[in-house]
Amino acid sequence: MLYGSGQKKIELGRGRAVGGRWGRYVLAANLMLIVFSVGLSVGYLVLNNRTAERGFMVRTVEKQIADLRREADRLDMQVVAMQSMGNIEGQVGELGLVPVDELDYISAVPAAVAIR
Repeated sequence: MLYGSGQKKIELGRGRAVGGRWGRYVLAANLMLIVFSVGLSVGYLVLNNRTAERGFMVRTVEKQIADLRREADRLDMQVVAMQSMGNIEGQVGELGLVPVDELDYISAVPAAVAIR
């Protein structure tokens, strides 16, 4: 706005556009744009939060998988140790087993089959 001595006030474009016939439409469009922008921002935050939450869940499951693999490796080593010859020979006496002196093999006679 321009002011001077003896000059009247001149409004530049803005007062006329807002107060005129299209003013309500411009205001409604601006409000819709603001609501749309806020909605997009909230949507982005929700998606980002959900992605971060699932990332933590994946990390937790990966840690559980690693723990289970370590446990499986430990159990495999325990099985190998239990099946070792030294361990078996140590348990022979405890279980009361005796060594075999002589082996006898039985040969099976071929079986006769009737054919029609």
